[in-house]
Formats: sequence, structure tokens, C-alpha cells
Amino acid sequence: MLTKWKEGIPSYKDTDLLTKNDIYKMAVDYVSEYEEGNIKLFCFSKDYDIRTGVSITGRTGYDVVYIMVRSSLAPEQVKMTEFERHVLIAKSFIYGQSCYFASVSIGSKDEARREKGLALKDDDYYYTYQGLEYVPRANYNQHEILLLQALEELGVGYYIKNADNFKKLIGDDCKVYLEDGTTISGYNNVCKHYDKCFLALKEKGVKTDYFLSRAENDSVVYIEYVSDGSATGTLVYAKVSDEDGLIQELRYDSPLKHKVSFR
Repeated sequence: MLTKWKEGIPSYKDTDLLTKNDIYKMAVDYVSEYEEGNIKLFCFSKDYDIRTGVSITGRTGYDVVYIMVRSSLAPEQVKMTEFERHVLIAKSFIYGQSCYFASVSIGSKDEARREKGLALKDDDYYYTYQGLEYVPRANYNQHEILLLQALEELGVGYYIKNADNFKKLIGDDCKVYLEDGTTISGYNNVCKHYDKCFLALKEKGVKTDYFLSRAENDSVVYIEYVSDGSATGTLVYAKVSDEDGLIQELRYDSPLKHKVSFR
């Protein structure tokens, strides 16, 4: 395609810019064309949805293949996050399919626009694609597999595994809004609050596992599962730091909207 833009940084309007979803669609199309000779492709998702984790579904022989495509603007080359890795691990456990991650970096053929990360509609683009990254199935124990299956019913999320890992996700200025109307502010106070909660559960002999599950509106739901398989509580937070991705705000949401049982 010949670009309609002159060399360098032109005068443009916001409507001339590619959206995040436009860039994602371009990446899915590129991977589809590149892998067409290796995988028989038959299903495509052209709308970015982190919950499903699947951009392309295909087949190699008798084996069904799931491919998660993620896109970025050059010079950035996006890498698979822990959340995305767990999405694919859960998919492979639940459905028995082979899962792959595909990172595509897109940059204008015009050097000035590429260096600035400017993505204009009707421009010419280079694609940087390093092939499919296989995601091996982890050696989870049976209890953890059941938890992943339960999480699938909500929309696949990140398995936190223990309280210490959960606290690593809390931002310095995080605020927790409790159901009684009080607020807890600051990293140390928030951690103390959760230490008390976790200790109380431990003293009662309750085995608890923790998850983050992304909702459709891209907010994140924190869910506790106790050993009998019931979901006991949920926190919903909508504010996450753009810089480090840490939790900035937590709000209790009770009663639990999603009822989950082990199969």
C-alpha cells in the first residue's frame, strides 16, 4: 500500500490515528498470513479481549492450536505477561489444546514517524514478528487445576497463589473502601489489614486461594476461594497505575455476583 503521507511528521488530526484495536487487527492479520502454511486457521478474533486470551484458532493435524496475539508500536516489542501466561496455561489445561503467544511490533516505514511511535491510517508499515512462542503446560497439582477450572467460569484470570504475592500488587498509595464505609489508606496499612484477614482464616484452618479475574470493562476482580470450593468474597478495583500496573484502589463488592463450584 502506498502511503498518502509525506515524509516526516505531517499535520494530522486525532481521527487520522490508528486505534489500539486497529493495531491489534493488523497484528492478527499479519500472524494469520505468516502462519497460514504451518497451521490451518479457521477462527479469528479481531477485537482485543484479554479475558478470552485467544486471537486465532487453528489446527495442525489432529491438534487444535490457540494463538494469543499481542501488538505494540515500534520500537517496543511486547512480551508475554504473567497474567497472559496463566490465561494460556488455564486454556491448555481445560481444553487440552496447544497454546502459543505471538508478539507483533508495527512501525511506520517513515523513519521519523517510526521513532516517534506515530501510527497514522493509510500509512506503510514494517512488521517485526519473532514467531510463535509455545506455552508449556505447567505441573500444577490437582487442587490448583480445579481452581483454574473454576476461574474459567468467571473469565480466565491470574492465579495469585498466596497472600504475599497479592501484597506485591498493592501500590504505595492504595486505598481500600470497606463495606462499613471506612477507608484504609497507604501500602503499610493496607498490608496490615490483609495480614489480619489472612491470619484469621489460617487460625480457623481455612485453606484459601486468591485470583485476579478481568471483567469485560477491564476492571479487575479479586476473589477468595476456600478449600470447599466456594467463593467467599470479592473486591473490585478500577484504578491501576499506568506506570507500574499496581493496584491504586480496591472496593468491596458484596454479595458475590459469581457463584463458582468445582466440577
